[in-house]
Amino acid sequence: ILHGRMERPTGNMICSGGIRPETLVETSADPADSYGMALRVIPSPVDGNAPSVAELLRVHTVGTIKQMWEGTGWVEYHCHSAIDPWHKLKVREVLSAQYRISDMILGFAEIVKTY
Repeated sequence: ILHGRMERPTGNMICSGGIRPETLVETSADPADSYGMALRVIPSPVDGNAPSVAELLRVHTVGTIKQMWEGTGWVEYHCHSAIDPWHKLKVREVLSAQYRISDMILGFAEIVKTY
């Protein structure tokens, strides 16, 4: 079983998840372009103020999957945080879980929206 957790700050667990790899999936050796979404937030240096930067980004990557497994997975959101409000997301169902070993080049991003 592979298990991961995200903490911010250290000791304050925001979320955790894991996978039980069950089936090895055949993959292509060819690099593939893909895009993902990311939220970039830089807090204000003044306590109580809105973030100095809050942007939704479309990020370009080029990657080659070396090995991929599918299996049973789970994710949980934990503590309440004004800076990281992940706890507001409710997990209704895990549709799929994958564990990948890959080479990836993270490219430049496009700003989709500024908050």
